[in-house]
This record gives sequence, C-alpha cells and structure tokens, in this order.
Amino acid sequence: MAKQAMDERRSIKLLISKVKSLISTMETIMNNSGEIGFNYSSCNTFLSMYQELATESKQFITSSASYHTYDIGKVKNVFDMTGIEQKILFESVFCSAKMLQNILENQIDYNDDERLNLYNLISTRFRSVFRVPPANEKEVQDKLEDFFIANSFDKGIDYDRETGKFDFSGREYIPDFIVPKLKLCIEVKLIKDKSRKSKVIEEINSDITAYHKKYNHILFIVYDLGTIRDEIEFKRDIEANESNSVIILKQ
Repeated sequence: MAKQAMDERRSIKLLISKVKSLISTMETIMNNSGEIGFNYSSCNTFLSMYQELATESKQFITSSASYHTYDIGKVKNVFDMTGIEQKILFESVFCSAKMLQNILENQIDYNDDERLNLYNLISTRFRSVFRVPPANEKEVQDKLEDFFIANSFDKGIDYDRETGKFDFSGREYIPDFIVPKLKLCIEVKLIKDKSRKSKVIEEINSDITAYHKKYNHILFIVYDLGTIRDEIEFKRDIEANESNSVIILKQ
C-alpha cells in the first residue's frame, strides 16, 4: 500500500480515537446526571469539540454517507437555554458523534471495497464490449468511457477523463482516467506485438513512479492481442506494490 494511503488510514484511525474519547466523556456525564438542572451546561463546549472533529473528518469521507454539522454561530448561549434545551442539545451532539464514529470506521474499508467492485466490474464485463480487436489505445479508452456511462457513472463526479495534469521530473503526465473519490487513476495500454510489450512495461514502470506522487492507487488495463503468455509473470512485479493493479484483457 502506498505511503499516502497508509498515512490516510492512520489519520482516520486517530480521528476515530478522538471521537470515541468525546463520546466516552459525554456518556459519563449522561450516566451521572440525575435531575436535569444544569448537568448539561457543557453542551456548547462539546458541540464545539464535535464540530472541529466533523470538519476535520470531511476530507476523508468519500462515501455518500451524511453526518450532522452545526452552525455554531446560530446556537444559543448556554446561559440563555433552559435545562431541557441544554439536555436536548447535549444528546443531539452525542448522537451525532456516534454517527460520525460509525461513518469513519466504515470509511477505512469503504474505498477498498469500492475499488474491488470497480476492478471486478471491469475485469468481468468490459471485454464483452469489443466486437473486433481495437486498432489503438484511444479506441480502448473510448470504449471504457462508454462502459462507464452504460454503468451509470457520471463524468466529472464518478470519473473524469484526461484531467489532473501534473509535471514530474520535467515531464507532463495526464492520466487516461481518474476516479477522484477513490484517489485512483486508470491507464490504458494496448499490446499488439512483442516489441510493444517491452515498451508497455517501460511505460508502466514510469507511470508508477510518477502517478504515485498524486494518486494512492493505479489501475492498468492492458488489452493484449496475443503477446502475453504468462499473465501472472506479467503482473508480478507491477502488483508487488499493493497499490498497483493490472487487468489483462485477452483477444
């Protein structure tokens, strides 16, 4: 797994730990509260703490899951609240924190599951869209975009094509496709003959070095017109890094 992906998982786990600590402290207050009185007068303090964690979490949550946020400027001063209002707000923040914890915990596995689903979709169904062998890589790219659209992917949201240009070691790189929410780029390769096979391997190695500066994961879709005899051997070195995946489509 790429260092960036590992760092992100570490950050999410740290956030989960912070949210759990917040929940635990609030739970203690709730369990020790008898009559309403002013036992929940810390509601605004906990609201501010929760809102900070929710804001920090936003960069890591790529699923469609929703969680509660508060406009602190619109919340009444605690001294202007009744005891019941304080209790209601306190319990609202507590429930929001529990929801955020669940979302963050699911998020650790969410991207892995979604990538696997995408890879399985491409590896099992994409080959069937070709009635005749592709003439060039652009034709494979066009077919892949058609495939995305046919499977209800929205351009600019679920995927994008030939965007995200960046420079690396004095050379300009533009991914064939990107899937922003999965921090994934997709490169399409076409191997027509043995000489092209060696060139493709060189290109892949170059792409890996460059693209991992910006993307956590790279998927190489290799359309082979009969040159690759040992798929396991072809993939081995590329997939030695778990952030790289190869799908070989055979003619």
